[in-house]
Amino acid sequence: MEIQVEYRKKQAFSFIGKSVKTNDMTKLPFLCGDLWHNFVKEKDKINGINGHFAIGYCEMKCDGKNGEATYYAGLPVDSNINIPEGFEKVDVPKKDYAVFAHKGSLRNLPNTFHYIHSDWIKDSGYILDGDFEFEYYDDDFNSDNPDDDNSIVYVYIPVKRKV
Repeated sequence: MEIQVEYRKKQAFSFIGKSVKTNDMTKLPFLCGDLWHNFVKEKDKINGINGHFAIGYCEMKCDGKNGEATYYAGLPVDSNINIPEGFEKVDVPKKDYAVFAHKGSLRNLPNTFHYIHSDWIKDSGYILDGDFEFEYYDDDFNSDNPDDDNSIVYVYIPVKRKV
């Protein structure tokens, strides 16, 4: 698998969304799908949307033996917005990112993440610079048909140069 990568500096931003937690990473893709399905039904409760994209944000905590992932489905908002009941606000810091374009079905998105973390990172000259990563869904993503072969999701991985 060969995926093109670009390097970008992204300013800090905030989003409001809903989340799900798991310590079983094999279940994460299924939990994410359910979360997005439910989030779409309630997204109209969010006021002050700032942008025409959606965020799938994953925060990972690991102590070497045990791990936990919290995945959020959200929409970008102004930083001083009221948070609707049942939603959470997340502030994403300004960082340098490796950005990967995942083209094709969302069913194959776990393969892209596997490639990034198993193959690409080893020879990239970069190391991870955070305990999170996110998916950026803009107009290149076909939300009407997530299995569209031409649909694109951008995967942002915070990185810094190896020293």
